[in-house]
Amino acid sequence: MRAAAATALLLLLSAGAHAAGWTYSEGTDEVSNSTVHAAALASANSLELPAPDNGRNPGTLAVRDSAAQAGAAEVQLSIAKGHFACRAATPCRLAVRFDEQPPQAFTGTESPDGTNTLLLAPAPAFVAGARKARKIRIDLPLGKPGTQVLAFEPAAPLQWAAATAPAAKKR
Repeated sequence: MRAAAATALLLLLSAGAHAAGWTYSEGTDEVSNSTVHAAALASANSLELPAPDNGRNPGTLAVRDSAAQAGAAEVQLSIAKGHFACRAATPCRLAVRFDEQPPQAFTGTESPDGTNTLLLAPAPAFVAGARKARKIRIDLPLGKPGTQVLAFEPAAPLQWAAATAPAAKKR
């Protein structure tokens, strides 16, 4: 049930996200009745995939309050079409570059709900990098199409406190 709520929140944020910057929102977790904060950012570019997944294929980064651990964040990366080469049983390594800093290694694990979404870890390191960055580039392992880069170029760095999310407008 929480996976479905997380996916619904990610889709809502994806629809509201735009290339200009992070979009912030909050909602209520139906299980715990607690407020869930989230931030989403659309990619500045689109992946080039073969048929049947060809055409515009942007990515979306989402940071949200963790359902599993109070005060922690989850980082999700989703694509509109196609499949990551990462699975729940066999996570993959992702190289992430914040601004002009050296690439950092992250792990991508397939979302439990089977969508085109990866959970990135360690989330605290990603959030720390995004809180300073105006450019985030992620090497994505996509199976047959190989590795491609999604670029995110927010107008301002992520506004996310260590233990609490930003004040957000309700939608």
